[in-house]
Amino acid sequence: MIRKLLALCLLVTTWLTAPLTVHAKTDPLIVVRSTAAELTTRLVEDKALITAQSHYLEQMIEDLLSPVVDYRHMSRQALGKYWKRASEGQKLEFQATFKRKLIRTYSHAFKAFQGQELHFGPALFQDNNTDRALIRSYLKDSEGKRVHLDYRLHHQNSWQIHDIVIEGISLAKTFKDQIQDLIKQNGLSRALSKLNREFPDTRPKVVLGSDNWAPYASETLPDKGLAVAIVSSVLEHLGYRVEIRFSPWKKLLEEASEGNLDGLLATWPNQTPPYFLLSEAYLKSELRFIKRSDDPFTYKNPDQLSQFLQDKSYRLGIFANYNYQDYIGEIEGHFDVEKLDYCSQLFREVASNNIDLALVDRWIADNELASKENIADYLSMVPEGIAETSIHLALSQQNSALNSKTLLEGFNKVLARLQQSGEYQDLLIRHQYPQ
Repeated sequence: MIRKLLALCLLVTTWLTAPLTVHAKTDPLIVVRSTAAELTTRLVEDKALITAQSHYLEQMIEDLLSPVVDYRHMSRQALGKYWKRASEGQKLEFQATFKRKLIRTYSHAFKAFQGQELHFGPALFQDNNTDRALIRSYLKDSEGKRVHLDYRLHHQNSWQIHDIVIEGISLAKTFKDQIQDLIKQNGLSRALSKLNREFPDTRPKVVLGSDNWAPYASETLPDKGLAVAIVSSVLEHLGYRVEIRFSPWKKLLEEASEGNLDGLLATWPNQTPPYFLLSEAYLKSELRFIKRSDDPFTYKNPDQLSQFLQDKSYRLGIFANYNYQDYIGEIEGHFDVEKLDYCSQLFREVASNNIDLALVDRWIADNELASKENIADYLSMVPEGIAETSIHLALSQQNSALNSKTLLEGFNKVLARLQQSGEYQDLLIRHQYPQ
């Protein structure tokens, strides 16, 4: 009965019918109203994702409700006297499990949504305490009978829900009784383990390969680099766990062909075999020449380069594992091209006069020249770029367990959403990406 009523109470998409009043601090309805507006939009916009990927709905609900539900408070109330006895690790473990329990319950409710209308009364404050509020509401079930729902909120920097009361029955108290009975029967540690097994993290995992390509991706960087941060953030919003494995590029292609990787973290459009599908571009890469500072070499366009190199011979170093044909095909004939195995080697070879020029990504060059003064003293970057390419997530179609096409459609949709929300821009700023 509780589950059935809970399903009804959580059909919050019609919270838009609630009256809008003046100030978020004095009217918590503003919080639920804005959450409902976003939820309504997402349930419609993401219907195909919800249908195609069952785990997506839980993640969507978590993303939307986490800012307005005080899970830590609810977890503390549920454990009661056992909260103080629990270690910090046990508290965090229980909070994560308790959140999954609630989110999983919410997701069942939203799957059953049929557009029932929810009516609100005014927000009530306890003994003139404007930091605690009670919102009474009701909806009509399929038989036209009213189901009464109360929402208890408190204000700590923002309004957050900490209990839902259905027909006079507190969910917080109900969950507390269930969990404390489990602890009495099994002890704290075993009870927590049992709950974790009952409500495990069921998100599927995507395993991606990357070479060490700082500052885009590296095991030694914060978040393992900007490319890792962007791709992981998008996939996590889709309801996936992400594992990144670092290896040289050739090894990554072998691992992917053998089915040991689901895809490649960062690739140019012409770098992968035909069994890979590419996402929309999530970053741009501009190719620049690196030269010795005393070298008169300049680049403005292919015609200017032809004139400059008429009577000169230049040795150009490029990274052996990348296909530059789309970007230097028009000018390649002007150079003696040498392919080197490591990107960092290109800078050393130019500084040592073993080659005259290197062709590298601008952001990589910025970081290399800024971090290695002994090399940077002798080198400079030619101001004009020769080409711009795009960086993509590549997923293998050889893994039958992963629907690459559907996943990439979701990736592209969520990427666009993060770009619109500002979360994407925040990642660029945090990783000091040149803009």
